[in-house]
Amino acid sequence: MAKRGYGECATWNDLVVQRLNASPPNLVIVTMSRWIQNAYASDGSVTAEGNAMAAEMAKLPAASRLMMIQDIPEPQGHNVPDCLSWHLSDYRACAYSRSIAFGSDMGAREAIAVRATGAGLVDLTEAICPGTGDCPVVMNGMIMFRDGHHLTATFSASLGAVLDEMTVAVLLADRTSTPPPM
Repeated sequence: MAKRGYGECATWNDLVVQRLNASPPNLVIVTMSRWIQNAYASDGSVTAEGNAMAAEMAKLPAASRLMMIQDIPEPQGHNVPDCLSWHLSDYRACAYSRSIAFGSDMGAREAIAVRATGAGLVDLTEAICPGTGDCPVVMNGMIMFRDGHHLTATFSASLGAVLDEMTVAVLLADRTSTPPPM
């Protein structure tokens, strides 16, 4: 990875914000990955990242409702397809620990941004890593991850009803209410 600011991303973000402000939608959905690599160490604290997210979200149209999808519990550094190919007779051997799944202060950045902006929060944690034990990599007969941090298209589609329910709750929520505690 280049140790420099990623100007291309900032340019793309600025263009998206311009288009959204030119024609404000009813809802803007925002998400990010907590596993980002910062070019500068001073940008890498949870607080700095959460505040940066809030600053970017503040550029979005005031007329639009904001919804942030919290980063998901993921098997960071755990190649799910490889593991499944090594454990053909028992996919449960590929489950990953909650300490890995929830690493790098999962949800902390989003909580800062949501508090600062009043955005609604969608948290799919329970749908992806239910209960209190290890997190699965196969659920309801579907492989959940195509690598160490991307959901498969099939599993993503299966989350539609849950995402729909949570989105409706965000849209119906009183925009002046305080976001629920994490």
